[in-house]
Amino acid sequence: ITPAGQPNGMPPLRNQPKPLTDAEALECLRNSCDFFKVLSDREIVSVLRVAKRRSYQAGQAIFHQGQDGREIYVVVQGEVEIAIALKGGREKALARASDGDYFGEMGFLGFGPRTATTRCTEPTTVLVIHDLLLRRAGTATSVKLLKNFCWILMERLKSANTQIQSLCSS
Repeated sequence: ITPAGQPNGMPPLRNQPKPLTDAEALECLRNSCDFFKVLSDREIVSVLRVAKRRSYQAGQAIFHQGQDGREIYVVVQGEVEIAIALKGGREKALARASDGDYFGEMGFLGFGPRTATTRCTEPTTVLVIHDLLLRRAGTATSVKLLKNFCWILMERLKSANTQIQSLCSS
């Protein structure tokens, strides 16, 4: 993986943990990220070749609600808060993503502008996978990832439905 540099002209990060090597990133993805568990090491490496690695400072937004985006993000190290804008300029935190978690799936699938803002709660390194670049990883790999992705989204939807039912009955 080649570091992608700092977004938005941000200065280099200081006092950061040592960046992961490709072998460490492979180990992290293989063992902690449900998104990649269906892939062989060779297939994960093919995805790593098309992914970009980006690092962010605590408090820095990765993307904002309403922005266009066709990428999915996988947290390699760190933590991200996912929040939506409310009336009056307030935000409501919906979830947190940490090592091995992913976010940005709606933009990745082409469902329009970002539906939430993501902000790092600590220094964070992510892998960024653009939907068009994933095709370069190979058809079989892409199909496996997308099928697994659909299964994970279904599980998230079931969980959301349970939360909504709980809120409606209280």
